[in-house]
Amino acid sequence: YVYSPRVTGGHPIHLNSSGFREREFPPACPPGETRILCLGNSTTFGTGVAGEDTYPKQLERLLRAQGRDEAFVMNVGGQANTVEIVKQFLVGAGLGYGPRAIIIGVNTFAACFE
Repeated sequence: YVYSPRVTGGHPIHLNSSGFREREFPPACPPGETRILCLGNSTTFGTGVAGEDTYPKQLERLLRAQGRDEAFVMNVGGQANTVEIVKQFLVGAGLGYGPRAIIIGVNTFAACFE
Protein backbone atom coordinates (compact mmCIF):
# COMPACT_ATOMS: atom_id res chain seq x y z
CA TYR A 1 0.00 0.00 0.00
CA VAL A 2 1.09 3.53 -0.64
CA TYR A 3 -0.94 4.83 2.34
CA SER A 4 -2.05 2.81 5.36
CA PRO A 5 -1.66 3.03 9.15
CA ARG A 6 1.88 1.64 8.70
CA VAL A 7 2.92 3.29 5.42
CA THR A 8 2.77 6.84 4.05
CA GLY A 9 3.61 7.54 0.45
CA GLY A 10 5.24 4.12 0.28
CA HIS A 11 7.48 4.89 3.29
CA PRO A 12 7.20 2.91 6.54
CA ILE A 13 5.85 4.84 9.51
CA HIS A 14 7.94 4.26 12.63
CA LEU A 15 6.43 5.60 15.85
CA ASN A 16 8.06 5.72 19.26
CA SER A 17 6.39 4.44 22.43
CA SER A 18 4.60 7.80 22.84
CA GLY A 19 3.08 7.51 19.37
CA PHE A 20 5.27 10.19 17.76
CA ARG A 21 7.08 9.85 14.45
CA GLU A 22 10.29 10.31 16.35
CA ARG A 23 13.04 8.34 18.07
CA GLU A 24 12.63 7.49 21.74
CA PHE A 25 13.47 10.36 24.08
CA PRO A 26 13.22 11.01 27.81
CA PRO A 27 10.42 13.35 28.87
CA ALA A 28 12.83 15.65 30.72
CA CYS A 29 15.29 17.55 28.55
CA PRO A 30 18.81 16.24 29.28
CA PRO A 31 21.51 18.78 30.18
CA GLY A 32 23.17 20.17 27.09
CA GLU A 33 20.30 19.32 24.72
CA THR A 34 18.37 22.08 22.99
CA ARG A 35 14.86 20.94 22.11
CA ILE A 36 12.69 22.43 19.43
CA LEU A 37 9.14 21.12 19.58
CA CYS A 38 7.33 20.80 16.23
CA LEU A 39 3.57 20.47 16.61
CA GLY A 40 0.97 20.24 13.91
CA ASN A 41 -0.94 17.96 11.63
CA SER A 42 -0.02 15.97 8.52
CA THR A 43 2.49 18.56 7.27
CA THR A 44 4.51 18.25 10.47
CA PHE A 45 3.94 14.49 10.75
CA GLY A 46 5.24 14.10 7.22
CA THR A 47 2.38 12.40 5.44
CA GLY A 48 3.71 11.08 2.14
CA VAL A 49 7.42 11.36 2.94
CA ALA A 50 10.08 9.30 4.69
CA GLY A 51 10.69 10.13 8.35
CA GLU A 52 14.10 11.63 7.63
CA ASP A 53 12.52 13.94 5.03
CA THR A 54 9.98 15.56 7.38
CA TYR A 55 10.58 19.25 7.98
CA PRO A 56 11.55 18.67 11.66
CA LYS A 57 14.35 16.28 10.63
CA GLN A 58 15.46 18.59 7.81
CA LEU A 59 15.67 21.45 10.33
CA GLU A 60 17.64 19.27 12.73
CA ARG A 61 20.13 18.36 9.99
CA LEU A 62 20.49 22.03 9.03
CA LEU A 63 21.17 23.06 12.64
CA ARG A 64 23.71 20.28 13.14
CA ALA A 65 25.46 21.19 9.88
CA GLN A 66 25.89 24.65 11.42
CA GLY A 67 27.57 23.15 14.49
CA ARG A 68 24.47 22.93 16.72
CA ASP A 69 25.06 19.28 17.65
CA GLU A 70 22.92 19.65 20.77
CA ALA A 71 19.80 20.39 18.69
CA PHE A 72 16.97 17.88 18.89
CA VAL A 73 14.02 18.88 16.71
CA MET A 74 11.09 16.86 18.00
CA ASN A 75 8.38 15.78 15.55
CA VAL A 76 5.23 15.41 17.62
CA GLY A 77 2.85 16.17 14.77
CA GLY A 78 -0.14 13.94 14.16
CA GLN A 79 -2.22 13.30 11.10
CA ALA A 80 -5.57 15.12 11.21
CA ASN A 81 -4.64 17.17 14.29
CA THR A 82 -6.70 20.31 14.70
CA VAL A 83 -5.58 23.59 16.24
CA GLU A 84 -7.50 22.61 19.39
CA ILE A 85 -5.74 19.23 19.64
CA VAL A 86 -2.36 20.92 19.18
CA LYS A 87 -3.20 23.50 21.86
CA GLN A 88 -4.34 20.83 24.32
CA PHE A 89 -1.17 18.81 23.75
CA LEU A 90 1.05 21.85 24.14
CA VAL A 91 -0.38 22.94 27.49
CA GLY A 92 -0.99 19.37 28.69
CA ALA A 93 2.30 17.63 27.90
CA GLY A 94 4.29 19.54 25.30
CA LEU A 95 5.76 22.20 27.57
CA GLY A 96 6.89 19.43 29.93
CA TYR A 97 9.42 18.29 27.32
CA GLY A 98 11.40 21.47 27.98
CA PRO A 99 11.47 22.98 24.49
CA ARG A 100 13.62 26.04 23.85
CA ALA A 101 11.44 26.88 20.85
CA ILE A 102 8.07 25.74 19.53
CA ILE A 103 7.01 25.55 15.89
CA ILE A 104 3.33 25.05 15.15
CA GLY A 105 2.34 24.08 11.63
CA VAL A 106 -1.34 23.38 11.16
CA ASN A 107 -2.57 23.55 7.61
CA THR A 108 -6.17 23.36 6.56
CA PHE A 109 -7.72 21.97 3.44
CA ALA A 110 -11.04 23.09 2.13
CA ALA A 111 -12.72 21.44 -0.80
CA CYS A 112 -15.95 22.01 -2.59
CA PHE A 113 -17.56 19.12 -4.37
CA GLU A 114 -20.63 19.31 -6.55
